Amino acid sequence: MNYKLQNDRLSVTISSLGAELVSAVGEDGFEYIWQNPTGEFWGGHAPLLFPHCGRILNSEYTYGGEGYEMGIHGFARKMEFELVSQDNNSLVLSLKSNEETKKIYPFEFELIAEYRIAGNLLFAYFTVQNNDKNVLPYMFGWHPGFNLDDKNGAKTEDFYVEFDGVSECLCYPLQNGGFVAPDAYTYSLPNGKYQLSEEENAREGTMIFVGTGSRAKLISPKSEHGVSLSYFDNLPYFCIWKWESADAKYICLEPWSDVPGDGIEPENFDTKKMSRLPTGEFEIYGYKVHFWKLF
Repeated sequence: MNYKLQNDRLSVTISSLGAELVSAVGEDGFEYIWQNPTGEFWGGHAPLLFPHCGRILNSEYTYGGEGYEMGIHGFARKMEFELVSQDNNSLVLSLKSNEETKKIYPFEFELIAEYRIAGNLLFAYFTVQNNDKNVLPYMFGWHPGFNLDDKNGAKTEDFYVEFDGVSECLCYPLQNGGFVAPDAYTYSLPNGKYQLSEEENAREGTMIFVGTGSRAKLISPKSEHGVSLSYFDNLPYFCIWKWESADAKYICLEPWSDVPGDGIEPENFDTKKMSRLPTGEFEIYGYKVHFWKLF
């Protein structure tokens, strides 16, 4: 089921499947979220990543000596969320652990997704609540795909991501087919800008940055539209990804709490580097998206 939030400047649609943002249309009719119009490339819009971000080696992990299977980016994006509340400007959806989730992830939890709009701003807050008797090992991330406005002939290389006051950061390369190498290297960001590049995208896959601050802007001098994305400090990893094709007219800007393993060591959630939430406690991950027209 789809839910719509709307005012005179922004119309937002969220699906109960995965509590996913599937559309954000500005007052001039421009769609900011990737719609996969041809059925090619990536089929998502802005999925939630829980309780894992990225791949798990062989899609298998152990916890407490038991074995489990979990696919890429966890399972929340494929689950139906229940409606908690809705009005014209806000929506709250919830996913609680159940018999189906416990076969994949043996914990009692609740994941609450709250969306609010004000003017041309979208506020998104995601709460992870540990209702289990044990510490909850998990990751959380948001995976929004933003349309690249090419009405004026703009190509991917005409867009850049601007980070406030940052001239360099750390970058974690991928290895072993989509896993993260343990050692980062220094990556230069001249004037705080990361220029999008089809060539680098094809070579590197996902760019995983640390140390880029808590705000990023998607801009092109050839585009009428821009996006600013702000996010909480508990999301230190900033990932940039798109499908390897110049015809895929979008870019994903993804703040994550944690990143996958190295693709070598067997996955053990007892010891893996993940967020760990004590019994009865919760953690909130917050994002603000400013959709704007440049001229």
